[in-house]
Amino acid sequence: MILLADSGSTKTDWGLVENGKLVKRLRTSGMNPFQMSEEAITEEIKTHLVPELPGTVLDEVHFYGAGCTKEKQPIVERALRANLTISSTPYAARKFYKNELFNGTFGRMVFSYKARMG
Repeated sequence: MILLADSGSTKTDWGLVENGKLVKRLRTSGMNPFQMSEEAITEEIKTHLVPELPGTVLDEVHFYGAGCTKEKQPIVERALRANLTISSTPYAARKFYKNELFNGTFGRMVFSYKARMG
Protein backbone atom coordinates (compact mmCIF):
# COMPACT_ATOMS: atom_id res chain seq x y z
CA MET A 1 0.00 0.00 0.00
CA ILE A 2 1.08 3.52 -0.77
CA LEU A 3 -0.04 6.57 1.17
CA LEU A 4 0.02 9.87 -0.72
CA ALA A 5 -0.44 13.28 0.87
CA ASP A 6 -0.85 16.75 -0.61
CA SER A 7 -0.59 19.14 2.30
CA GLY A 8 -0.97 22.89 2.49
CA SER A 9 -1.46 25.20 5.43
CA THR A 10 -5.22 24.64 5.70
CA LYS A 11 -5.84 21.04 4.64
CA THR A 12 -4.14 17.77 3.74
CA ASP A 13 -5.65 15.43 1.18
CA TRP A 14 -4.61 11.81 1.60
CA GLY A 15 -4.97 8.92 -0.81
CA LEU A 16 -4.40 5.24 -0.06
CA VAL A 17 -3.34 3.30 -3.15
CA GLU A 18 -3.24 -0.46 -3.55
CA ASN A 19 -2.16 -2.22 -6.75
CA GLY A 20 -2.26 1.08 -8.61
CA LYS A 21 -5.85 1.89 -7.59
CA LEU A 22 -7.07 4.55 -5.19
CA VAL A 23 -8.88 2.67 -2.42
CA LYS A 24 -9.46 5.46 0.09
CA ARG A 25 -9.49 9.28 0.27
CA LEU A 26 -9.13 11.21 3.49
CA ARG A 27 -8.80 14.83 4.56
CA THR A 28 -7.15 16.25 7.65
CA SER A 29 -6.04 19.71 8.68
CA GLY A 30 -3.04 21.22 6.93
CA MET A 31 0.45 20.43 8.21
CA ASN A 32 2.86 23.23 7.42
CA PRO A 33 5.93 22.94 9.67
CA PHE A 34 6.46 26.71 9.47
CA GLN A 35 3.06 27.23 11.09
CA MET A 36 2.70 24.15 13.34
CA SER A 37 4.94 22.55 15.91
CA GLU A 38 6.10 18.96 15.56
CA GLU A 39 3.82 18.06 18.46
CA ALA A 40 0.78 19.58 16.72
CA ILE A 41 1.55 17.75 13.47
CA THR A 42 2.04 14.48 15.35
CA GLU A 43 -1.27 14.96 17.17
CA GLU A 44 -3.12 15.70 13.91
CA ILE A 45 -1.81 12.51 12.33
CA LYS A 46 -2.49 10.42 15.43
CA THR A 47 -5.99 11.79 16.02
CA HIS A 48 -7.37 12.22 12.52
CA LEU A 49 -5.41 10.00 10.10
CA VAL A 50 -4.40 6.86 12.00
CA PRO A 51 -7.97 5.96 13.10
CA GLU A 52 -8.97 5.91 9.42
CA LEU A 53 -6.21 3.39 8.57
CA PRO A 54 -6.60 0.62 11.19
CA GLY A 55 -4.04 -2.14 10.79
CA THR A 56 -2.68 -0.68 7.54
CA VAL A 57 0.97 -1.50 6.82
CA LEU A 58 2.45 0.86 4.25
CA ASP A 59 5.08 0.07 1.67
CA GLU A 60 5.59 3.70 0.70
CA VAL A 61 4.71 7.14 2.01
CA HIS A 62 4.85 10.15 -0.32
CA PHE A 63 4.26 13.48 1.39
CA TYR A 64 4.03 16.63 -0.72
CA GLY A 65 3.93 19.49 1.74
CA ALA A 66 3.93 23.26 1.84
CA GLY A 67 6.72 24.47 4.10
CA CYS A 68 8.73 21.25 3.77
CA THR A 69 12.05 22.90 3.16
CA LYS A 70 15.20 20.87 3.68
CA GLU A 71 15.39 22.26 7.24
CA LYS A 72 11.72 21.60 8.12
CA GLN A 73 11.19 18.25 6.35
CA PRO A 74 12.50 16.20 9.33
CA ILE A 75 9.67 17.56 11.51
CA VAL A 76 7.03 16.02 9.25
CA GLU A 77 9.10 12.87 8.76
CA ARG A 78 9.33 12.24 12.52
CA ALA A 79 5.58 12.84 12.94
CA LEU A 80 4.76 10.36 10.18
CA ARG A 81 7.21 7.73 11.42
CA ALA A 82 5.90 8.04 14.98
CA ASN A 83 2.36 7.18 13.90
CA LEU A 84 2.40 5.06 10.75
CA THR A 85 3.47 1.46 10.24
CA ILE A 86 5.92 1.25 7.36
CA SER A 87 6.88 -2.23 6.16
CA SER A 88 10.64 -1.73 6.26
CA THR A 89 12.77 -0.47 9.10
CA PRO A 90 13.43 3.26 9.15
CA TYR A 91 17.16 2.66 8.75
CA ALA A 92 16.77 0.42 5.69
CA ALA A 93 14.26 2.81 4.16
CA ARG A 94 16.60 5.78 4.57
CA LYS A 95 19.71 3.89 3.49
CA PHE A 96 18.36 2.35 0.30
CA TYR A 97 15.37 4.23 -1.05
CA LYS A 98 14.91 7.70 0.38
CA ASN A 99 14.38 10.30 -2.33
CA GLU A 100 14.19 14.04 -1.90
CA LEU A 101 12.88 15.88 -4.92
CA PHE A 102 12.26 19.60 -5.06
CA ASN A 103 9.69 21.32 -7.24
CA GLY A 104 10.87 24.91 -7.34
CA THR A 105 7.71 26.13 -9.04
CA PHE A 106 5.45 25.27 -6.14
CA GLY A 107 8.00 25.19 -3.32
CA ARG A 108 6.98 21.71 -2.28
CA MET A 109 9.20 18.81 -1.33
CA VAL A 110 8.62 15.12 -1.85
CA PHE A 111 10.01 12.48 0.43
CA SER A 112 9.25 8.82 0.13
CA TYR A 113 10.10 5.56 1.84
CA LYS A 114 10.14 2.44 -0.26
CA ALA A 115 10.48 -1.05 1.16
CA ARG A 116 13.64 -2.86 0.16
CA MET A 117 12.90 -5.60 -2.34
CA GLY A 118 14.59 -8.97 -1.92
